[in-house]
Amino acid sequence: MVDGALLAVIGTLAGSLVTGGLSVYNTKIREKEVSKRRYGEAFLEKKVERLVKLHDSFMKTSSVAHSLEIDKYDTDIVPVSASDKELEEELQKSIKHCYQASIFLDDKQNRILEKGMAGLILLRSEYKSKDEIDPDRELSGVEEQANEDIEKTLEMLREAINEPSKFN
Repeated sequence: MVDGALLAVIGTLAGSLVTGGLSVYNTKIREKEVSKRRYGEAFLEKKVERLVKLHDSFMKTSSVAHSLEIDKYDTDIVPVSASDKELEEELQKSIKHCYQASIFLDDKQNRILEKGMAGLILLRSEYKSKDEIDPDRELSGVEEQANEDIEKTLEMLREAINEPSKFN
């Protein structure tokens, strides 16, 4: 009878140890999953924040560049009063945001971003170098390509901001 009671106590202890060990193991797995999810949420928040800043900066720089172009038209259009200095400042902000956001983009997206940045820089060069622009002139192929690259970059950024996270 003592042997049976001893076996029952040992069995109960062994069962408790196994149950406790499994409980600890499951708790650690849940903690890792929660930690991974929180990291993913923080990563996604930072990604979206930087991409939105870059998108806004690109829009502002493009807008200032085109305002500067309009200011230099030989017409009675009321100028928007963009200045070369303002364009330069906005371009520098775009470059800064470009570097900060590029880590969140894949290779294809970064190539699009590089072309868009080149387009902004090219427009800056085009509009800064002219004292006056004929409003009836045809856009040069270079300007058309720059505008197209800028638009593709903005579209890519909108898609990157709205895509589900690729973080696993």
